[in-house]
Amino acid sequence: MPYTVNDDLDPNNLPNPTNIIKAINLLAYQIKQITGKESWLVKPDISISQLYVVPVQEHTLSYVSDGDTNGVFYYLGTSKGTQGWINPHNSGALEISMSSKLAGFDTTIMESRVVDRHPTDQIATNNVPDGYIDIDLKTARLKLKDYTVLGRNWSDNHPFHWLVKGSNDQTMWTTLQDRNGAALIQNTWDHEDVNSSTAYRYFRFQQVGINASSQYYFCIGGLELYGDISFS
Repeated sequence: MPYTVNDDLDPNNLPNPTNIIKAINLLAYQIKQITGKESWLVKPDISISQLYVVPVQEHTLSYVSDGDTNGVFYYLGTSKGTQGWINPHNSGALEISMSSKLAGFDTTIMESRVVDRHPTDQIATNNVPDGYIDIDLKTARLKLKDYTVLGRNWSDNHPFHWLVKGSNDQTMWTTLQDRNGAALIQNTWDHEDVNSSTAYRYFRFQQVGINASSQYYFCIGGLELYGDISFS
């Protein structure tokens, strides 16, 4: 059976395209470019070293100071630094979700407050164990190097023990940090190192046990992430 390059092998024309199909299409195109052949009756004499993989272009976003403009949320909120800042949750550049939202606060905008860069006391889960905040970077992937988390603009219910997790499918989660130390302080940023070597689309901040007020509310004032970002 002859080996034939199929110019019509377009993942966009197939239902539910996968990365494997995309890779096959790219490989076929590269073979055609190298050999100059549209088809052949025998397998071409091509070494693996002649084929190439397009490298992922990473952009490093490094922490400089608390509340700076160097983080992921600011980068996405400015469309990679090309426009004025717009809340990236509101624009759809990313999506914040929570395990639950405390009634009594304005729950219609609670998720956007996680990344709005303003101190607030209005980010809180219900008083149940294992509350979490999820971040979906959508088309971006991040090797999380460090992050800052802001203590809420109130005197109580500050967390001191939480997990930071990463995932690419929201099913299998990898724990990147088990942070157990001093409780957050009102309107004060806490800077934490992670140094993940794997890029993830999804991140989860999940409280472990009770907070500093012996309650299960998971309350923060804001977040910012830093690291090596790339786009699919």
